[in-house]
Amino acid sequence: MKSVLLCLLLSIPMVAFSQQTPVTPLDSSRTTFTIYLKDGGQYIGRIIQRDAIKVVVRRQGGGLSYLAPSDITRIEPYQASVRTRGREQYNVTMTDGTVYTGEIRERDSIRVILRRRGGESILSPKEIAKIEPVSDGEINLTSKEGVSAVSGENQFPWLLYNQTAIPLKRGQLTYRNIWVLYNELSYGLFGFITLRASITPSFSGQTFYNSTLYTRPSVGGKLSIPLGSVHIGGDITYRWSERSEFFYTRTNRRERTLTGFVTFGSTKSNLTLAYSDLKTINNFDRRKSIDVGFVAPIGRRLSLISDNRILIGQNSYDYDRFSQISGVLRINRPRHAFDLGFLVAIRDEDKIRLYPLPYVAYNMRLSKK
Repeated sequence: MKSVLLCLLLSIPMVAFSQQTPVTPLDSSRTTFTIYLKDGGQYIGRIIQRDAIKVVVRRQGGGLSYLAPSDITRIEPYQASVRTRGREQYNVTMTDGTVYTGEIRERDSIRVILRRRGGESILSPKEIAKIEPVSDGEINLTSKEGVSAVSGENQFPWLLYNQTAIPLKRGQLTYRNIWVLYNELSYGLFGFITLRASITPSFSGQTFYNSTLYTRPSVGGKLSIPLGSVHIGGDITYRWSERSEFFYTRTNRRERTLTGFVTFGSTKSNLTLAYSDLKTINNFDRRKSIDVGFVAPIGRRLSLISDNRILIGQNSYDYDRFSQISGVLRINRPRHAFDLGFLVAIRDEDKIRLYPLPYVAYNMRLSKK
């Protein structure tokens, strides 16, 4: 009897174990999770390592994130939201200047979920500066992390020598170089004022051997007022230079240029009409001109830029003052651009003389914005 009871007692756990339904553990390395943090942030990806010290997440973009378990509030299997915007592409510009391109899958007061090539990005509305549809002329290539790798639009608010009425963004710092010699720094102040400073090395003297290297510095400021898609503005520039006179003498000159202009459109595509008045402070020489320029996108990464100047009156022509016509291709990149083309200087005294010149320039955005 005792042996029978002992056999029954030993058989109970075996029967119970054999009747249990096998449970397959959740494979974290193959399942996509939404990981919620205490600071309100979220990560979407697969957990490839998890212990008491760290949680390693392979994000949908391909990168790795190392999270502390104490910073995590909860982990849930990821459930994609219902698409709300179809397949229409958008450029989402952040306050730090970063641009994300993709489809908006979800948008509310808490977050914006952007589906891009290689995964999804969860963005905070507080950090978004603007959201714009991607036009047909823009490039929609994205990098591994989802940041726009190629920008198809011109981002610099100037033509060749002349400005447009569009200002630099607040806090934006840029640099441009023309013909290797001309160097200019510009800074956006308050979003409607642009400050500039430039320097141009040059030579003065009658022969190569007694020439002296000096610089022609200039400073300027531009005020821009937006009126919808139209900008009106004014610019003032001072430039200091030397000029060789008769009997091997040199004189210092200070020039002041006032410009008023109106620009229709944006930096990507615009038309600028301007009137400028240059006055030499020392001897009251004057130069008045009408300036006409435009920027037109002509393909992927390319913009056609033309900057033309017509001097008004015979007195406006001096030994270093010319009318001009130009045509330049600007090769646009995310942070810089190259200008390649031609510029034809025109003299109109007793007869018209043309001086065609190649035009080469480099433009660069130094700040993150």
